[in-house]
Amino acid sequence: MFARLGTDVPLEAVAQETGVGRGTLYRHFPSREHMLAAIMRDNATVLEEKARELIEAPKLSDGLPNWLRLYDQFATDFPGMSAHIGGLTDDESPLADACAPMKDSFSRLWDRAQREGRARPDVMATEAPRPNQLLAEGPGDRQDCKPYLNIALEGLRVLTDDQ
Repeated sequence: MFARLGTDVPLEAVAQETGVGRGTLYRHFPSREHMLAAIMRDNATVLEEKARELIEAPKLSDGLPNWLRLYDQFATDFPGMSAHIGGLTDDESPLADACAPMKDSFSRLWDRAQREGRARPDVMATEAPRPNQLLAEGPGDRQDCKPYLNIALEGLRVLTDDQ
């Protein structure tokens, strides 16, 4: 339902569509953030593994922009999800807990990119994905945002020479 109707769909509607009572839904997911964390956990695992793979690669090449594009894809799979990603910085948030290993791996990847001159030295790892989030929050079709994502990535100095 989140993919079809967005992350702000009433949880009562989710319970009804899944054929469970509201009490059952809330026992498993005490809040919307808990449900979103369960959804994001798999995506965060993929991102964590990709970051670790890039950290260990002999050459970083275009891995960083590819990682940020994958992050963008996952952040926009569910309309409205980007508004909840701000919870990643709140240590009490279920989203932050679900995504903590991914954030740690990306931080190490960003550090490597900075050391190799592939990322701006004045941008922290926690700030680098923010342009993706801002683009996702804006109006319009995701295809309309592609050129702007490239501009944001270029501003972070993460595009390869052939892009």
